[in-house]
Amino acid sequence: MVQPQTPSQRPRPGAMTVAMQAVPMKHAGPKVLRVGLFRDKKIVEERIVRRRETVSVGTAAKNHLIIKSGTLPAKLETRFELFQLVGGDYILNFTKEMSGKVALPGGVQKLEHLRETGAARNAGTHFQIKLADSSRGNIRMGDFTVFFEFVSAPPITPKPQLPAAVQRGLIKNIDWTFTTWVIFSYMLFFGFIIYMENADWEVDRGVQEVPEALARLVFEAPIEPPTVEEEPEEGVG
Repeated sequence: MVQPQTPSQRPRPGAMTVAMQAVPMKHAGPKVLRVGLFRDKKIVEERIVRRRETVSVGTAAKNHLIIKSGTLPAKLETRFELFQLVGGDYILNFTKEMSGKVALPGGVQKLEHLRETGAARNAGTHFQIKLADSSRGNIRMGDFTVFFEFVSAPPITPKPQLPAAVQRGLIKNIDWTFTTWVIFSYMLFFGFIIYMENADWEVDRGVQEVPEALARLVFEAPIEPPTVEEEPEEGVG
């Protein structure tokens, strides 16, 4: 028979949530590369390369990181594969003109030390060193500096969208009767305006239509009769 739990034995509200938050979450899949390009201590570009692929620098626009001409040797300045993906691993490529530090499983090493001791493979035009998912570091190329590290890929933020109900009913919810009357009213209104502008109305000319004989009778002043001067009578004395 199961004994009922006493209040002291019952789990405290929220205890399970706290316990779950205390357990570290494991991220599935390999880590991705995060790189940042700085120039004179000012950030130029920062990005997370979500897909594990070769990351290049150079003067061409197709590179992940674009730098000015003269930073790399002439043969490599158009495109230089700084982080080369070989199989499932990243290889750091660097030239003898580059400097900086990189954290490897054996500790933090300077690029000059890796090159001089032979720990880095000599590939002719550049040197190579294998990186681990825990590696991080910086590579200086002239007045440019590339910082890098491996991080767990952050979730992709979905683009904001209208609710499904709004998307589905945007046209369905239109009041077509009201919309039809509005469209008809606008067409009638603008049609009346066009008709008024193009109508050739007959103009009442007024006095211009009065016959000429009647106009003279009405508007011309009558001729005054001649005046007769009276002559003085003779023999009156």
